[in-house]
Amino acid sequence: MEKFSPMGTDLFGELIEEPTAGPMAKEFMHAPFSVLNAQAGAWQERKRAWIALGLRGDVTRSCRPHGKDNRPIGESGKGAYQGGDAWRGGTGTTSALAGRQSGMLKFSETCKDVGSLQCDSGTSLFDPVLAELLVSWFCPPAGSVLDPFAGGSVRGIVSAALGRRYLGIDIRAEQVDANREQCGPLDLDGAAEWIVGDCLEAIPALASDAIFDFVLSCPPYGDLEVYSELEGDISSLDWPAFLDAYRAAIAATVGRLAPDRFAAFVVGDFRDRKTGLYRCFPSETILAFQDAGAHLYNEAILVTPAGSLPIRCGAQFRVGRKLGKTHQNVLVFVKGDGRRAADECNRGLARSGRARQC
Repeated sequence: MEKFSPMGTDLFGELIEEPTAGPMAKEFMHAPFSVLNAQAGAWQERKRAWIALGLRGDVTRSCRPHGKDNRPIGESGKGAYQGGDAWRGGTGTTSALAGRQSGMLKFSETCKDVGSLQCDSGTSLFDPVLAELLVSWFCPPAGSVLDPFAGGSVRGIVSAALGRRYLGIDIRAEQVDANREQCGPLDLDGAAEWIVGDCLEAIPALASDAIFDFVLSCPPYGDLEVYSELEGDISSLDWPAFLDAYRAAIAATVGRLAPDRFAAFVVGDFRDRKTGLYRCFPSETILAFQDAGAHLYNEAILVTPAGSLPIRCGAQFRVGRKLGKTHQNVLVFVKGDGRRAADECNRGLARSGRARQC
């Protein structure tokens, strides 16, 4: 497989501009507006370029709707932290286990559709173009990225491809194994690493000097779907317990973010299964970051491809007057001073000849 190249080199060649984007698309790769249109042709073409390089984020990603009796497949017992010696205060071993990619369940239609990139298994995965924009815009060149809810491999591979160092934490050993295996054919020089564990335990176990330049993650959507029954998997908790654990995870994550740096969480609201009312998950995320010492700096709407929504929307609207959801919330926070954080993002770009991206 070809070596990944950083943004702006021969990975994609010339950028394709949307007619309405103008020259900003050349400077920033996408117009830095508060609406990001993942339905656009240029976005989709760039996404296909990532996928053509072998990018997959769906391996082992299976879930069940909360409250159902069927258990998710690919489940494993709670494992010790693996790998990531440079990030941890102790030693560990890295195991690159293969052959755990079979038997994937399709997400139910109640599950989240983050970035709306549907793969062969039917699961949703993080949009690589969104990851590319967020890392390029808000992480300093040669900076480091922390992902407390790592899930698939997309954010790690994109971060490493853009010259950043990435550490992802996921509670499921089979997911971490799959992420590492996917990195194998790519010449990323070990820049992307994942460790197994509950982020509430794994983050405090990192080396004392493990401080990061950017946080990028997409958390579980409350009790909407369950990824495993492992101890520490917050997706298996009821809503009040989930919120407590979620807020604690954000506090631990922000504690590892350097001063004057950005953090980005991609979230979407979802409904209480009994009442049909929204949980206000984006608002809960904003409050959690604020209490942790990081404040909302940018918010954007990611317009996602409709997928099967035209088929489903009519029935749900007739019965409950519920609108079909075709967007996600992109929340960008700053710890410290926003201007100094922007200066860190700009630092070194002029010397490298690359366009400003923050």
